[in-house]
Amino acid sequence: MPTKTSFLAHCDQVGTDWVYDFFRSTVTVPKQITQTRGHPLHSSCTMVTLAIGKSFLSFPPPSSSALRSLLNITRSTTFRPSTACCATRPVSIPIIHRMPLVTINQSLRESLRKHGIIPDVVDDFTPTAMISVAYPNANKEVSLGNTLKPEDTQEKPMIQITPEGTDESQTYTIVLTDPDAPSRDNPEWSEFCHWIVTDVKPPSLEALSSAQTAEAASVDLSDASELVEYMGPAPPEKTKKHRYVFLLYKNEGSKKLEGPSGRKKWGNDDYRKGARQWSDKYGLSLVGANFFFAQNSKQ
Repeated sequence: MPTKTSFLAHCDQVGTDWVYDFFRSTVTVPKQITQTRGHPLHSSCTMVTLAIGKSFLSFPPPSSSALRSLLNITRSTTFRPSTACCATRPVSIPIIHRMPLVTINQSLRESLRKHGIIPDVVDDFTPTAMISVAYPNANKEVSLGNTLKPEDTQEKPMIQITPEGTDESQTYTIVLTDPDAPSRDNPEWSEFCHWIVTDVKPPSLEALSSAQTAEAASVDLSDASELVEYMGPAPPEKTKKHRYVFLLYKNEGSKKLEGPSGRKKWGNDDYRKGARQWSDKYGLSLVGANFFFAQNSKQ
């Protein structure tokens, strides 16, 4: 029997707490208002989409480490029969930033602080979107600090974005950076820029609700602009574990984005100011993050 995770979402039209009991890719809720659809990132990770009225939510399944890390729910509530009548009318479930009972922000920020990504890479921030990352050829996912082998991360990853709202014109920038180059003890090359891709658009809500494959549920990077070509992790020998950090920025402002002049230190003179300084230059807003560890097999 899989572990039960209680997902609390606030029903803002009726002021009621609903309890969603997730068992892998199924959801126990009033059938009149919701349905589920699975989106496999790979064989061990399925994205679950809730369709409630005209609103859609997508997130990893309860069996994945991504959801266990993000949804650290300690409070549960019981469905009240007195409110059952609301199941027959449309119910609006806001996206991520309007879910006060879900501790996504807290769990993510705690993970980033625990591993020093705050403040080494970014300043403290309030996450309003989720970035899910998978390496399907290696059957691996990035789950807020899990360890992956460098050889499993050499292909460009598959990305899913759960945005903060329903503005389908909003575009994003994704960054992959290493603050531990050549090592965490000696970060003289930090940060090392591994990837920058911009003009990224998540699939529309309509496309997401009907997607049957991982590709359909993921962002189409072929329509994006790659400012720095993806370079897989290659930590040197005897440098222990490196942190590889994915950052999700919301594109704002009218400045045309350009890549840094170099990968080492992002072309800067000062170390550990790469992504922070670059994003500030172009007025990008940090809205999400994810990360993993990798190390050379020779230690």
